[in-house]
Amino acid sequence: MERAEELARLAPENPEYVPFLGPQTYAESKTYIASTAAITPKLRSDLVEQSIKVAKEAGAVAAGFLEDNTGFVAMMNSKGLFAYNTSTNTNFSVTVRTADGTGSGYATRGYNDITKLDTKTATQIATEKAVKSVKARAIEPGKYTVILEPAAVAVLLENIFFRLDARQADEGRSF
Repeated sequence: MERAEELARLAPENPEYVPFLGPQTYAESKTYIASTAAITPKLRSDLVEQSIKVAKEAGAVAAGFLEDNTGFVAMMNSKGLFAYNTSTNTNFSVTVRTADGTGSGYATRGYNDITKLDTKTATQIATEKAVKSVKARAIEPGKYTVILEPAAVAVLLENIFFRLDARQADEGRSF
């Protein structure tokens, strides 16, 4: 222990050291919705049934997932900081394939409020994409205007935001 303390005294100061925060005041969070926390198995099965029905009526096959969670995060330190937050979340994703397997469509939705989730409409969109993609054809390489869906933009931005930082650039790891 004495040797470790001696070495610590000899080590240079860390230029990136940030001291602990003391007590803070936080705005009220709107991440918890009681109706989402109270989801029942019946509601889950009804939402999934609506999705499957849309695909079946179109002669297609659907596969996907419906997830929900309720949780909390708490943090506290020896300088008097204390923070606590509750949250709810629901995610729905569906991939629809045409019966012959030549068409495919996808839709995803995520909310912290289950009352906003419309699995029927999301599956209708995925089914429409699947049906329209049956006659997809190759195109020549070139410049094309591309309009990305919100889910694609969100994933693209997440990858950019979480990979563009000063440390990665300093260390030569940033694209």
